[in-house]
Amino acid sequence: KTPAAEAAAAEARPGGGAAGGRFLVAVSLAEAETLRRALHEGAFEKLASKDGKLVSGVGMALRTLDGGADHALDKSRHFRPADKGSTEHRELNACVQCLRFVNCDMYFTDEEMTLLLEGLEAAPIKQRAEFFAACQRLRRRERVVWSDTPLARAFTQASEWHLLHVRALVHQMGHALQR
Repeated sequence: KTPAAEAAAAEARPGGGAAGGRFLVAVSLAEAETLRRALHEGAFEKLASKDGKLVSGVGMALRTLDGGADHALDKSRHFRPADKGSTEHRELNACVQCLRFVNCDMYFTDEEMTLLLEGLEAAPIKQRAEFFAACQRLRRRERVVWSDTPLARAFTQASEWHLLHVRALVHQMGHALQR
């Protein structure tokens, strides 16, 4: 696994920002290790705000991309998970799927694909494909063609999803002929 695949998602609840006062932050493995140490040393029990006042009740959880939104690797005492079935929980799950997209993951369940498509709905399909290709170029691991993976739905109009299998076969044949 690459460090990006092991990256943790950290949530904080300082009383402002995203829906429900939550923030989703992607951090590197080294940053996650530092945050985890701070959790175990109780550093999140009393945090100072910009004006110097102590903020109490700040909660944080560390997650891996593989664990999804429902499994916290570690959490602070004040962390409160989103209620399952709530809009906040669904948005958190969509964010995790978007982070997996940035990590160049290609295999999603139907439910995960639905959440990913919700998260990417504001981005035009052409820009999604260009962004994903750029992310893949930056990876050290072998680039896998996405045309025959569940991710192909993210780069295709919904009205054309029934053609994906045929397009994947044509692409594979063309690739085999080039060898």
